[in-house]
Amino acid sequence: MLRQLSYLHGIKVASSKSGRGVFATEEIPPQTLIEIAPIIAIPAKQWPKVSKTLLTEYFFEMKDGQAGLALGYTSLYNHSFEPTAEYEIRGERILMTTCDTTIKKGQEIFIDYGWDYNEFYQRGIITRAELLAAFLAALLEEEEDEDI
Repeated sequence: MLRQLSYLHGIKVASSKSGRGVFATEEIPPQTLIEIAPIIAIPAKQWPKVSKTLLTEYFFEMKDGQAGLALGYTSLYNHSFEPTAEYEIRGERILMTTCDTTIKKGQEIFIDYGWDYNEFYQRGIITRAELLAAFLAALLEEEEDEDI
């Protein structure tokens, strides 16, 4: 059973290393529903025009070539391959953000966008050097796993 914070209580938007991010203003225990956000769906036919705007950084992919913009703070969560929260699309127009572990007061809340490093590079979010460093780190990790 998830504990629900009152709407947007316990979180705030603040400056982060990535520009803006969402932070816990109080400790958030595991199994907490952090936010429920309505989604504005952009039909696939309209996406080429929208994708050329600044808003493209805040959309996520949905089924059938649609893109979605989640309202509330949801589109401001930054990415991590080791996220502190996860999201789930419910129905066609609702996105729920939850956590499975404790998020400490003042800690930034991250979600995993579901992209690989190559996609971050193609979108201009990381540099070529960062892409190569990520691949090298993954290779070294694989070698360490094989040695065990």
